[in-house]
Amino acid sequence: MSEINKTISLQKKVTITTDDLKEVDLAFLSCQIGTEYNTLGINIQIINKEYYEANKEVLKNEYTLFKSEVESLKTPVTVNTIVLQEVSKAFDKYANGNGNLDEVVKSIGDNIDLILAE
Repeated sequence: MSEINKTISLQKKVTITTDDLKEVDLAFLSCQIGTEYNTLGINIQIINKEYYEANKEVLKNEYTLFKSEVESLKTPVTVNTIVLQEVSKAFDKYANGNGNLDEVVKSIGDNIDLILAE
């Protein structure tokens, strides 16, 4: 099995309300936190350039809040590799045409139940 990606992704959509009370999506803020190497990256994707110039300050404030929220996270994420391996094996079986979706989902549950019973 290939190595499991230990990265957590968070996203937030920044929406503004125009003078005529129309809600407009301005940007997406996204963050990837590497659980293995303590890495952090925050990205801004502008999705509505028409409103961007007039709302730079709103976006800056939302970015600052988002960054503060991300940096305040204290609880590490535990990756259950046993569950991920079972899901990966079942997906491979399904992707290779060796079972239908209902069968592979049932096999995941059965195998996890068996593992937890040990």
